[in-house]
Amino acid sequence: MFAARAGADYVHACEQNGHMCDVGEETVRINGYGLKIMFHNKDVRRLFTKESEGLIKHGLKPDGNCPEMDKKSDVLVFEVFDSGLIGEGAFHIVGMARHRLLKPDATLVPRAAKMFAAPIEYRFQNYQTLDGKHTIDLTNANRWRYRDDYEGVNLEKLPKTAWRALAKPKPFFNFDFYAWEENMQPKEEPMSFEIIEEGTFNAIAFWFDLEVDEETTLTTNPFAEHGEKGATWQQAVQYVEELTLKPGDSLKVVAAHDTYGISFRVDDSKLEFDRGQRRTKCPLYDGTWQAHHIEFKRVTDSLARTITQSPVAFRETCETAVACGSRPGDLKFEAWAGADFCTKFMA
Repeated sequence: MFAARAGADYVHACEQNGHMCDVGEETVRINGYGLKIMFHNKDVRRLFTKESEGLIKHGLKPDGNCPEMDKKSDVLVFEVFDSGLIGEGAFHIVGMARHRLLKPDATLVPRAAKMFAAPIEYRFQNYQTLDGKHTIDLTNANRWRYRDDYEGVNLEKLPKTAWRALAKPKPFFNFDFYAWEENMQPKEEPMSFEIIEEGTFNAIAFWFDLEVDEETTLTTNPFAEHGEKGATWQQAVQYVEELTLKPGDSLKVVAAHDTYGISFRVDDSKLEFDRGQRRTKCPLYDGTWQAHHIEFKRVTDSLARTITQSPVAFRETCETAVACGSRPGDLKFEAWAGADFCTKFMA
């Protein structure tokens, strides 16, 4: 309706949800635009025009039906974004529209987007029951939250103690929606964050500035001041394996997109510290864990007494420690754990 009111001769509205189309059509008729706006209850990638070269034969689409549009359009207005920008297939939708439904000099609204990211601490805390008499400890669950996908979170609406940035935000991908062929190529981009706050790094928060036109920009920046964010999308939060960080650390991260979504991974090969030393540990609150810990300590103490009293046992234990560090896989150790044991014992 905004497009029709602005002077468009005709508007094609595309929506996959049938209920939304019903509501849209009724609203359009009530407002007097029923003859100017046509709703298509389908994916825009299934639309054709009579001008679709090489696809229309004898006035029909490849499936034998008539094309939905008479001619290609001058303007594409689209909102197919999620909190991570491209998770709803924006690149694919805009690319197909540019290829099949738009004139070569057509205008895109919005026209571009810029992405930003920051490492954050955003963890479960201890919660009190409603009666205030008991505490539920959920901190151990933090270690297992990491995964490749992200979720939408309104960080700016959370209490200030719920999360905090451990480094200043950095820009990464810039997307020009006119360059649809380039956007359809998966891409990776290295990032480096200089840590300024001590804390537990367990997530990457990322957001975008959406350039509607030369004068108007929408942002999902959680740090935006004076209401600049407004009622836009949430930020995206991807959890990673926890690491404790200190001011002065340099955190190397790789941002990637596969045209359907954005993801991050920590580049362990470029870390300036030992990941094994910076992992968070499981708190031994559970009785079973405590029993294992006691037994482990008993065995360790017994081993310590034996190797201090027997040169043969000491030599065998040294050989085992070296094997743990040099061939951890043979002993079913993770590499970091084997190296950690070898380093501590040989020191």
